[in-house]
Amino acid sequence: MSTLRWRMATRVAGVLCVGGLVACGGDTTSGDDDTSATPGPELAEAGFVLAGVVTDATGAPVVGGRVVIEGYGETVTDSLGFYTFSLLEPPEDTSLVVEFDSPLGGRTEKVVEFDPTYPYVAAAAVLPIPEPPATLDAEAGGVLDFGRVRLTFPPNAFVTPEGDPVSGEVSVSVILFDPVAGTNMNALPNMVAESDESAAAAHTVPVEEDPDLVLLRTLGMVDVEITQENPLDGTRIQLDLAPGVTSTIELVGLASEQTNPLTGEPFQAGDTNPLYFLPDGKNIWTLEDREGWSAADATDGSGTLSLFAEVGHYTKWNDDVRCPDNCVQGVVTYLCAESKDREVGLPNVEVNLWGEGGSCSPWHTYTYTDRSGAYCSKASSDSDVYAIFVYTFLYTDKDGNPAATAIEERVDGSRPTTSSDISCGHPDCLPINLTLSCLSLIDDYGVDEEAAYGIERELCGMPADKEARFEASKCGQ
Repeated sequence: MSTLRWRMATRVAGVLCVGGLVACGGDTTSGDDDTSATPGPELAEAGFVLAGVVTDATGAPVVGGRVVIEGYGETVTDSLGFYTFSLLEPPEDTSLVVEFDSPLGGRTEKVVEFDPTYPYVAAAAVLPIPEPPATLDAEAGGVLDFGRVRLTFPPNAFVTPEGDPVSGEVSVSVILFDPVAGTNMNALPNMVAESDESAAAAHTVPVEEDPDLVLLRTLGMVDVEITQENPLDGTRIQLDLAPGVTSTIELVGLASEQTNPLTGEPFQAGDTNPLYFLPDGKNIWTLEDREGWSAADATDGSGTLSLFAEVGHYTKWNDDVRCPDNCVQGVVTYLCAESKDREVGLPNVEVNLWGEGGSCSPWHTYTYTDRSGAYCSKASSDSDVYAIFVYTFLYTDKDGNPAATAIEERVDGSRPTTSSDISCGHPDCLPINLTLSCLSLIDDYGVDEEAAYGIERELCGMPADKEARFEASKCGQ
């Protein structure tokens, strides 16, 4: 297994413990001889901090991006794409809906799950890049051409959130996830769906092994946002289709450029695939119609086959088929320097899993580690898998100021050893683990020594009489 450091750490000092957050410190222990991974220190009195890095699909940091924590407030990203958000107490729920928006129009949403007894949570985002927006006369309707995406709207198609009809000019923004051209594929949302009898009928792989969730492969995905300027304050009002109104989505040429995975043959006119949508505030796709996408002649006269869907509301829409099931599981730990046989489990680490190659490429899921640093998630049995771990260390520096260091780490796995459908907890799940330490933070991530020592104190505890020697000898070597 190889490990690639693909992003250096980002250190931000003096930006946490605001908005009523009581403290960033907590009870720690001085270490023992236990060789197993143990939960991190109890830090519930520290309040709650959400932090992470936001980039776009090119890898550039999103500067000045909005991060909206539904029901709690919002913050913005700095010049490195880093953000923090703090609360006096952990949220009542153990999950948060977090919206990420770029000033350039990219957007995504995550459901962040966490253990509230360890209130430091990382949530990173890669924002897709939208097509240039187009305008439309709401009363006249018409066709909007975005190149690989065409949208057809009937006259008087839109309503406000209150249900009022819309007149005048509206703006339509489109984000395409194109598996053929690779457009925005590194910004895929969570590719997991509910499983039910209808979904099972639409797929070629039985679902008995996991009756709750299935992993999806996309043949084309589009995220459509329709807005109109509010004349009173200049803000944008989110619009949707009126009840009973439908609109047509065309993914131009995508049927001609892919094999129909349900038949294993080139797409033919009339072939159908399942139509999924991603509800707002959710990270699980819902099956709308098991034959909702159909292949037909492209409307641009090119002679190619497009994928068409008729929809009655707008959100993320996806042409999907189910992947052969497997799983990835592991543990994320920190190796305490003063007691080298003691590993502390890191809770609330975001684990992004990606698969390349095979019949399901590419796919993406994300999950979070539990109190002991353990995680498990869906995977495809015929893909090469890698994981990207995202974590934010919070600590108090020597002057008593709060600080944070965010890291991202890619760890390459391999291909699962079994092709049969298995689920989390099975001994054949592909293992991908990550162990961090004081030395690795300094040598591999570029974290400065003072920050690394602060993290060691926070996670492992350190008797006062050992601190000077520890710092003087670079992590106590």
